[in-house]
Amino acid sequence: MNTRVLTSLIGCAALIVTLGCGVDRLPGTAKPKRPAEETEWPGQLKAGVALPQTLPDGTQIGFSVDYRFRTYTPDPQKEYVWEIRQGDGTIHRIPVSIANSKGTLSQFLAIRPEAGPFTSRICIADGEEGESTPLTDWASMQ
Repeated sequence: MNTRVLTSLIGCAALIVTLGCGVDRLPGTAKPKRPAEETEWPGQLKAGVALPQTLPDGTQIGFSVDYRFRTYTPDPQKEYVWEIRQGDGTIHRIPVSIANSKGTLSQFLAIRPEAGPFTSRICIADGEEGESTPLTDWASMQ
C-alpha cells in the first residue's frame, strides 16, 4: 500500500473511533449552543403576532401568542397578567386566565402600529399595582 492510502485509512479509522466513543464533539470544534427551549424561565412564549386591524372605531392591533410552561403548574387561585410592551417602554397589563400548562392568549389593543416594535411576557400579579413576577422572558411580537 502506498503512504497516501494508508494515511487516509488511519485518519478514517481515528474519526470512526472518536465519533463512536461517546465524545460529544471533535477536538477544536465549538461547543454547541443550548436550544432556546432550555432557558432558565419556567415558561416560554412562541409564535407572537402583532397584526394591525382596521375596525369600525379605528385601527387596533390584534396580539396573539402561544405559551407553554415546563416547570410551572398554573394555580387557579393566582392572578396572571399578560404584559405587552411598546417600543417606547410603555407596558399594557392585561389580566388573563391561565388554567393549563399550554395555550394561546389573544387581545386587541387600541394602539397604533407605529408604537412598535412590541414584546410580551406572562407574569403572576403580586397584588401591588404594577408589581408582578415574570414567568417568561420578553418575546418578540412580529
